[in-house]
Amino acid sequence: ISFIQVESLMGGAWKVIGQPVTTDTQGAFSFAIPGQSREVLTLRVTAAADALWAATTSPTFNIIIR
Repeated sequence: ISFIQVESLMGGAWKVIGQPVTTDTQGAFSFAIPGQSREVLTLRVTAAADALWAATTSPTFNIIIR
């Protein structure tokens, strides 16, 4: 079980969205993004370090809000 957080690129800086979530025993997780105006969000996901693994951050990805 790991702590996961989602970050959004806003004004050139990464900002955490919402609260961290935990993975289940298989490593799956889900999160909700608060309502947004029409735009393209640039996001990344970060997993906190634990006893076995160093912290890691995903490549960036985009979501289109319509």
